[in-house]
Parts: sequence; structure tokens; C-alpha cells
Amino acid sequence: MSHDPHQDITEKKHGGNPFSRAANPERERKQRDMQALYDYFVRQGTKGCICEVAYLALGLLAQTGSGRCSDLKRTGKIVGTGRRGRTQTGHGAEILVADIYYEALASTEPVLADVEEL
Repeated sequence: MSHDPHQDITEKKHGGNPFSRAANPERERKQRDMQALYDYFVRQGTKGCICEVAYLALGLLAQTGSGRCSDLKRTGKIVGTGRRGRTQTGHGAEILVADIYYEALASTEPVLADVEEL
């Protein structure tokens, strides 16, 4: 099932409210942020990283970066490794890799105790 990452996933709830529509980022900005995040994950190789590390490195706000990471996960461009890292607040988060590295990792055992350095 293919998902449009530019679709306003809250439209059904807000019913087309013009203020809610205005709050949804325009396609160009969403696409630019998604591409920058994807490129960051590509540069991380099979090591990967948690979303927080990626969006903070790019200077994105948490609200923006988290949403774009969700879009990339939903479209399969970044994929979970089964390994865990830690956020700045110490919470666990899954380490993700770009889709082009996922097959290389599929043959290795996940290590659940991995910790991502911030």
C-alpha cells in the first residue's frame, strides 16, 4: 500500500478547516525536509541513527523532524533495524537506516542494547 507523504493526514478529523489546512506545510518544504533527512540517513550507512539525531543535526525542530521521519518510515525510505538508541532525555528509540542498507542488515542479528551517542 502506497502512502502520499504530502497528504494531510488530519483532514478527516478537521473537516477541511482553513486554519488547519494553512498549518499543513506546503509540499515543497515537506519534500525538501524529507530529502535532507533521507540523505542524512544514507550518510550514516548501516550504522544508522535515531530520528532525533538526524533532525537535530539538520537544525529541524522536533515537531517538523519527527513528522518527516514518520513520513519516511511510512513510505519505506527509512527502516527500523531492531536496535535501540537513546534520545537526549534518555528514552529508548529505534535506530533506523536508509532503505538501501536494510537488506545488508537483514542477515545480521539485532542488538537490543545498542546506545546512540548524542
